Amino acid sequence: DAPSSVSPGTVVSVGVTVSNEGTFSETTIVTLTDATAATSIGSRSVSLAAGASETLSFGWDTTGEASGAHILTAEASAVTGETDTADNASSISVSIVEAPSLHVEQINMSLLNRGRNWEALAAVHIVDTAGAPVDGASVSGYWTLSESFFGFETAITNTEGR
Repeated sequence: DAPSSVSPGTVVSVGVTVSNEGTFSETTIVTLTDATAATSIGSRSVSLAAGASETLSFGWDTTGEASGAHILTAEASAVTGETDTADNASSISVSIVEAPSLHVEQINMSLLNRGRNWEALAAVHIVDTAGAPVDGASVSGYWTLSESFFGFETAITNTEGR
């Protein structure tokens, strides 16, 4: 069990459930590998009574791993006398997804005098590294005109990055 996507540079918990379908207590070695990167994530020995199961947790450190889909494969070693080894391995795909890089391209600010009241306006434009507008970015701002005239606002950008 693992999340379908993760951020690079994080340690992800991967759960592997091992079952003993036999009629005797057995000990096996469970190995988890990143088949895409051809690296071992870890190995554990587990002893199970007949008919028992246990979930083992492995920590997969994605630091330095390439972005994209990674096939994680868990495999239990065959035990003495085992004839059904078809279910000794299982795989899952987990994608390492880079967070989008974005920045404020432009800020336009103005104050409007509404008689006895003032209205402060700030318009921002958020774009990614290619200059494309970013939809759904959270933008927060704090403004102050005097000790008694200040505010804080948060908004979400639209499809135009505004």
